[in-house]
Amino acid sequence: MSTSPLPPPPELRLTTPLRKRWLQLRRYKDRLATLFIMLGGLGVILSVLMILFYLLYQVVPLLTSARIVPLQQQIEQPLTGQSLYMALDAEGRIGVRLTQQGELQFFQPASGALLQQQRIALPDNSHITDLADAGDGLMVLALSDGRVLPVQRQYSGTNNLQPVLHYPLGIEPLSLQPAPAGPLAAAVNQKQLLLISFHDGQLHQFHFDLSQPGPTPIQSVSLPTPGFEPRKLLLMPQQSRLLALGPEGRIGVIPLQGEGQTYEVIRAAREEITLFELLPGRRSLMLGDQSGALSQWFFVPDEYNSLKLQQIRQYDPLQSAPKRLAGREQDNSFITLEQNGTLSVYSLTSSRALLRTNLLGDEPDALALSAYNSFLLMERNNRVSSWQLQAPHAEITLSSLWSEIWHEDYDEPGYIWQSSTNGTDSAAKYSLVPLVFGTLKAALYAMLMATPMAICGAIYTAYFMAPALRRKIKPMIEMMAAVPSVVLGFLAGLWLAPFMQVHLAAILLLVLLLPISILLFAFGWEKMPQRIRFLLPEGWDVILLLGVIPLVAWLAFLLAVPIEAWLFDGQLVLWLGNQVGISYDQRNALIVGIAMGFAIIPTLFSLTEDAIHAVPRHLSNGALALGATPWQALTWMILPAASAGIFSALMIGFGRAIGETMIVLMVTGNTPIMEMNIFEGMRTLAANIAIEMPESSVGSSHYRVLFLTALLLFLFTLVVNTIAELIRQQLRRKYRAL
Repeated sequence: MSTSPLPPPPELRLTTPLRKRWLQLRRYKDRLATLFIMLGGLGVILSVLMILFYLLYQVVPLLTSARIVPLQQQIEQPLTGQSLYMALDAEGRIGVRLTQQGELQFFQPASGALLQQQRIALPDNSHITDLADAGDGLMVLALSDGRVLPVQRQYSGTNNLQPVLHYPLGIEPLSLQPAPAGPLAAAVNQKQLLLISFHDGQLHQFHFDLSQPGPTPIQSVSLPTPGFEPRKLLLMPQQSRLLALGPEGRIGVIPLQGEGQTYEVIRAAREEITLFELLPGRRSLMLGDQSGALSQWFFVPDEYNSLKLQQIRQYDPLQSAPKRLAGREQDNSFITLEQNGTLSVYSLTSSRALLRTNLLGDEPDALALSAYNSFLLMERNNRVSSWQLQAPHAEITLSSLWSEIWHEDYDEPGYIWQSSTNGTDSAAKYSLVPLVFGTLKAALYAMLMATPMAICGAIYTAYFMAPALRRKIKPMIEMMAAVPSVVLGFLAGLWLAPFMQVHLAAILLLVLLLPISILLFAFGWEKMPQRIRFLLPEGWDVILLLGVIPLVAWLAFLLAVPIEAWLFDGQLVLWLGNQVGISYDQRNALIVGIAMGFAIIPTLFSLTEDAIHAVPRHLSNGALALGATPWQALTWMILPAASAGIFSALMIGFGRAIGETMIVLMVTGNTPIMEMNIFEGMRTLAANIAIEMPESSVGSSHYRVLFLTALLLFLFTLVVNTIAELIRQQLRRKYRAL
C-alpha cells in the first residue's frame, strides 16, 4: 500500500503588508499608552509637589524676621519743652506729646505733620510733677502745688481726627486731703476713677464718679504702707491690687479689696529696679534691673488658693539696664529700650529677642507704640522720629507652637489652643500640641476598634470560610466603604452618643461578654457530636453567630440594670465622676472610636483579606500534609507570607484615621484638651482646619498657622507612608522564599 508524503506546511509570512500595518498600529498604541501612563504619573507627582509648594508658600511668612523701618515722612519741626509723656492712638494715626509745662502737641506720624498745640490750663507758677495714665485717654496730672487735674484726650471725626481735651471733673485742679507728695496711680472703670497717692509716709485711696463730676471724692480711705517710700505705683486689673516699687529691688503688694488683708513685700531683684511697667491689659508686670535682667511677673494661686505675685519668665540678659517699655496686647509683643539706646523686640511667650538694634545711638527721652499698624515714636533731644515695627507674626515662635507656656489668667503652664479672644484676653494662643495629641488619640482609638475586628474577620473569611459564603460576605463588607463619613458622623453624634450615655453600663458589659460568649460557643460547637456538626457544611458554621450575638446583646442589656444599681448606685456616668474622678463627655473618644472604626473596617478588611487569599494554597496544603493543624499552617505559613499586605492595610487605615474630618468634626466635641480619658473629647488637626479656616482672616497669623497644620498632616502622611513602604519591602524580601 503506497502512501503519499504529507504536503509541506504553509509558509508563515510575518512581513505581509497587513501584518506590518497591524504591528505598526500596536507599536503606536503601546507608545500612546506609555505616554499616557507617564503623563498620569508625572501629573500625580506634580500635583503633590504643587500642594506642598503652596502650603510652604503660606507657611514660610511665619518665619519672617522682625525689623523696624523709618517712615518716609518725618516730623521735621523741633519740639519745645521737656517731654513728660508720649502716646499714640490705637491705629497710630495721631501722636501726642505732653511737657512739664502742660503743653500738648498733636502730630501725624504717617505724614509728619504737626496738627495743633494746646496748653492745659495750669495754675500760675505750677508745673506737672507726675502723671498717671488711667486708660481710655484719661491722664491724671500731679501738679507742683499739691493738687491733681484729670484730663482726657478725645478725638472727633472719622477720617480727619481732631483732638479735643475734656476735663471730666472740671477745669479746676482738685485739692486732695492730704495733698499728694509722691507718685500717683490711677485707673478708670465704668465711669469710676480710682486714684491712689502717697503723702507723709501713707498711701491714700480716692474714688471719683465721672458720671457726676464734682471736686469731692465719693470715698477716701487710707491703705497700709509697705514700709518704704514708693518710687512708682501701678494698679492691677479690676483695681484689685496696688504694686509699689521700692528700693533694693523690693516690690510691695497692697490689696485694695476685702477687709483684714495685709500688704506683702517681695524681693524681686538683686539690684535696683530700672524698669517697672505693666504690659497692655494690666495683667503682667515687667521688671528690669541695673544688671540688664528682664522678667515677667503676674499673680497665680498658691497651695492655699491665694493669689501671689510670682516670676513666670526670665528673658535673655540685656546689654545694659532697661529703661522704657511699650507693648501690644493683640500679639503679645513688646519693646524695651536700654540705657545705651539698644531697642529689643520680644514676644511675651519666648525668652529670646526677635530683634536687637540701636536706632538713635543713645537712650531716647520718650517712647510710644500703637496697638495696630505698629507705628513707633521715639524722642531724642526734642526731636521725634517715626518708625514702623514690621513683625506681623511676632506671636508665632517655636516655643509658642510646641512648648508649655504659662499664660496670664492660668494657674499653671499648659499647651493652649485658643484662636478666638475674649473680653479679658485679646491675644490668641496657638499651641499645636493639643491638636496633634487629639489627632493621634482619635486615630488610636479608631484603630483599636477596627484592627481586631477587621484583621480577624479577614483571616477567617480568606482561610476558613466556605468559598460560596465568602463570595457573598466580602462584597457586603466592602459596600460599607461607600457610606459617606458625614452620615456616620451624623448618626454617631445625634443617636449613638446619647444612647451610649444612657446605656454605658450595658455597652461595657456587652464588650466584656461578647468575645467570651463567642469563644464559649465555638468551644461548645467543637464538642458537639459529629452528626450535629456535620449538618452544616464546613466553613458555614459562622452563620450560627447570627443568633448568638443578638442573644448576648439582649442578655447584656438585661443584666446591666441590676448590676448598675448594685455596684454604681444606678448611674455609672455619675459614679465615674464622683467616685473615680473620671468625667464623662457625651461626645468622647469612645464614640469616635466606634464611628471612625466603622469607617476604617472595610478598607482594613478588604486589603487584608486580599493579601491572605493571594497566598498560594499549596503552602497551607503542604503544611497540612506534613501534620500541621490549620491554625499552625495559618500562623507559620500564611500570615508571614501575607504580612507585607497586612502591614500595608494597617498603614492605609491609620492614614485614613489621621486625615478623617467629618466624623471627628461632628462627634468629638472639638475641645482642644490633652486627656487620655476615653470618655473625654478632643480636637484633631483636620477638624480644626474645617472649623476655623472660614473664620480666619487671609494673611493673618491664624490663617497661616492653619496652613501649618495642613502641612503637618501632609508631611505626617508622607513620612508614615514612606516608612510603611520600606517596612513592606523588607517583609517581602524576608518571606519571598516562601
